[in-house]
Amino acid sequence: MNLSEGVRPGLTIPVTFTFAEAGDVTLSVPIDAGPELPRDESELSPIVGEAH
Repeated sequence: MNLSEGVRPGLTIPVTFTFAEAGDVTLSVPIDAGPELPRDESELSPIVGEAH
């Protein structure tokens, strides 16, 4: 609610969770492209499937 700009991959937006007893907690949430958009790989890309 009340976003001042469009949400798109690569952005990080603050999201506030309101708890009845604990109050408000605000987290920065990264926006991902999701599985539907193609992802490009280059020689600088990490090896696909490599554990980090």
